[in-house]
Amino acid sequence: MSANIILELFTKFNYPAKRTHENIIPHLHLLTKQDQRRPLLKKNDIPTYIYFPVKSYGRMFYDLDDGSTITANYMKRGEIMGFDRHFLEQEPAPYQLEMLNGGQAYSLDYRTFNTLYQKDDLFKKSVGLIQADQLARSSWHNELLKLSNKERIPPMLVQYPDLIQLVTKEEIAGWMGMSLSTFKRNYKS
Repeated sequence: MSANIILELFTKFNYPAKRTHENIIPHLHLLTKQDQRRPLLKKNDIPTYIYFPVKSYGRMFYDLDDGSTITANYMKRGEIMGFDRHFLEQEPAPYQLEMLNGGQAYSLDYRTFNTLYQKDDLFKKSVGLIQADQLARSSWHNELLKLSNKERIPPMLVQYPDLIQLVTKEEIAGWMGMSLSTFKRNYKS
């Protein structure tokens, strides 16, 4: 088990390693290849798990009226997928979650999460820090979209260095709020 990734994540947010070993790691489930071939969360389902990518990337996306999809976010190793108000409040989610090809992730169920959240003040504090970190990531992406098309690409490549090898340029262009032709013109491989 890649416990080090989970340890790093939670200790980064001030949750002690010993408690991570005792309270979180025993409850993690490594997704099988079969789990990863289907969406981890379908549109309008209530999210009952959060996911921790350990290999490759996860993707949050929305279905568009024309049958296509738009990516809202990519999550890499050391980040959390599906950790938002829909999970916390157990409400239907308007998006879908999936792992990219070859991706691996651990899952943690809502019941375990909620029990820890109710009983462990340190865990509750670390959850607050995780939420602040996710807000900062969202702000980073929103600020990125304010840059010129040419200026958006280098920060994305630093933050997600191997994403370009895992998804199409069209998907990245859509995620970055530009057309495919604009992305190709500004991206130097």
